[in-house]
Amino acid sequence: MALDIDLDSLRCFVAVAETLHFRSAADKLYRSPAAVSDRIRRLEETLEIELFQRTTRRVALTDAGRRLLPHAREMLADADRCGRVAAGDGRPLPFSLTIGTRYELGLSWLVPSLRPLAARRPERTVHLYMGDTADLLDRMERGRIDACVLSAGP
Repeated sequence: MALDIDLDSLRCFVAVAETLHFRSAADKLYRSPAAVSDRIRRLEETLEIELFQRTTRRVALTDAGRRLLPHAREMLADADRCGRVAAGDGRPLPFSLTIGTRYELGLSWLVPSLRPLAARRPERTVHLYMGDTADLLDRMERGRIDACVLSAGP
């Protein structure tokens, strides 16, 4: 199911989520509180979920709002990068990868192998997580690491 979520609604959502105040978010975005409120209402209708709990005195994120927030920030950052690339910025897009490996393999082979990459491509970040095989496979299954480098026994 494809949803039609516009970036402006996501900007309003992130601003309200960060300030927990519609007027402050509106000021930050140079909009009226009513315009921000309308964007939030449209986003909630599109997603068919409530993103904020509202009272006359307080605004708080719902569980769904808390789950959406990091993804909304990521989408806005991606859109900004797309705009820069399309405008001919020329800088390579940043890249981050988390690799899990066993201690002995990481220290003896992976760390030395990655040093030249780090020197040649500083915009690419590789994080290493070292642990035992069961922990690594569990983290990969849960999305905590992107890849595993393991060795089979002789």
